[in-house]
Amino acid sequence: AITGGNTNGAFAVDQATRRLVVANVAALDFETNPVFTLAMSATDNGSPPAADTATITVNLSDANDRPTITAGATLAYTEGDGARVLDGGIVVGDVDSTTLVGATVRITSGFATGEDVLAASPPAGITASYAAATGVLTLSGSATLATWQSVLRGVTYTNTSDAPANGPRTISWQVDDGGAVANLSNTATS
Repeated sequence: AITGGNTNGAFAVDQATRRLVVANVAALDFETNPVFTLAMSATDNGSPPAADTATITVNLSDANDRPTITAGATLAYTEGDGARVLDGGIVVGDVDSTTLVGATVRITSGFATGEDVLAASPPAGITASYAAATGVLTLSGSATLATWQSVLRGVTYTNTSDAPANGPRTISWQVDDGGAVANLSNTATS
C-alpha cells in the first residue's frame, strides 16, 4: 500500500499484479512536482503476519509543453483605411519556456489574392515575410514571450484594392517554441 507522498493520487498499487502503476496521469507534471517520494508498506498473510516498509523515488523527465496563444478581436475595416492592427489583445504563454522562435499569421477564410496584406514591424532578431499568393505572414527569430506578444499585437491588415472583395476574413494565429516535439501552439482565430 502507498502510505505517503502520493500527491493527487498519481500512483496506485495494482491489486492483481502488485505493481506500482500510474493512476492519475494529470498529476504527473514535471513543472509542479518533478519527484515523488512514495512511502510504501506491505503485510503478508503469514502467521504471524510479517510487515515491512520502503521508500520508492519516482523521478519525472521533463517533456515540452505546447505554447499557447489567445486571440479573438474583430477588426471593422473600411476601404481606404490603410494598415490597421488586427488584434491588440493577443496573449502568448509557455509554462516551460521563456522564449519563442516563430509565429504564423494566416488569412484562412475570405482571403482576396492581390488585395489582402498582412504585415509586422518586428525588432532586430525577428524577421517577417509575407506570401501574397497565400495570405501567410511568417515570423521567425528567438525572442522572449513579451517581445513576441508585442510583435503579434502589432500585426496589421491592409486591403490595397479600390474595390475590395466583400466578406469577412478569418485570421489564424500560431506560435512555435522551438521544442523537438509539441512545439506548436493551439491555433487561435480573430
